[in-house]
Amino acid sequence: MPQGFQFSNQELPQGHHSTREFDTPQAKTNLMGKTFMYFAIALLITLVVNIGTSLLFKYAFPILDADVLNDANATIYIGTLIGSGIVVLVMTLVLNFAFLGAKSKRNVFLVPYIIYAIAMGVFLACFTLFIEWYVLAISLGITVVSFGAMALIGATAKKGINVLAIVAMALGVSLLLVSLFWFIWYLIFPALFEWLYVGISLGYLVFMYLITIIDVYRIKKASDQGVTSNNLALYFAYQLYVDFIYILIRVILLVLKFTRKN
Repeated sequence: MPQGFQFSNQELPQGHHSTREFDTPQAKTNLMGKTFMYFAIALLITLVVNIGTSLLFKYAFPILDADVLNDANATIYIGTLIGSGIVVLVMTLVLNFAFLGAKSKRNVFLVPYIIYAIAMGVFLACFTLFIEWYVLAISLGITVVSFGAMALIGATAKKGINVLAIVAMALGVSLLLVSLFWFIWYLIFPALFEWLYVGISLGYLVFMYLITIIDVYRIKKASDQGVTSNNLALYFAYQLYVDFIYILIRVILLVLKFTRKN
C-alpha cells in the first residue's frame, strides 16, 4: 500500500505511472462511480454465466457417473473445470501485468476483465452445481450486505486507514502461519479441529473485510483528487470483484458448515 494512500502523478497503487497515462477522452464521470459500475457489471455477468452453466450441467449434460471412463458428461465437466480455472489464472496475470505496464490511453483492461468475469462464472458453477439453492441464496445475501457495509465504511472514512492496513497485514500473516501448520494444529487439538476451521475461516473473512475497506478508501481518495482514468476504474473494479468473490466463497463454506449435519 502506498503511504497515506495518496494518488499523485508520481505514485499510483500497485504501479509507477502518472494518472494521466490512464486518462481517456471518454471519461466523464468520477472514478468512484465508474468503478462500482464496472464492478456491478462483472458481478452480473458472473451470476448469469454461473446460473446458465449450472443449468446446462443439470439438464443438458447431467453427471451420472463420477468415473470419466463411464460417463462422457463427467469428462465434459472435468474439462470445463480445468479449462475455466486456467482462463481465470491467465486473466489474473494479464490484468495485473497490464496495469503495471500500461502506458496507453486505450482501454487495455476491458476485454480481459470481461473474459475474467465469464470464466469465473463457469469455474464457480462447477462447484455451486452441487450446493443447495438456499445455501447459495443465504450466502449471497450475507455477502452483499456485509460487503456493502464495508464499502460504505471505506467510502466515508476520514482517517485511520493506515492503522487498519497494519492490522490487516498482521492478521493476514497470522492466518497464513496458522494455515501452513494446519496438520500440526490437528495433531495437537484433534477434538477442536472443526472449530479451529471455523475460526480460521472467520479470520479470513475479517481480513477480506478490512481489505475491502482499504480498497474502497483508495478509490475514494483517487476520485477526490480528480482522477478520471477509465483503465484505473477497471482495475479498481477488478480488485473489488476479487474481494467480493473471495468473501462469497468463505461465506458459502461457513453456511455449509452450519447447515449440513455431515
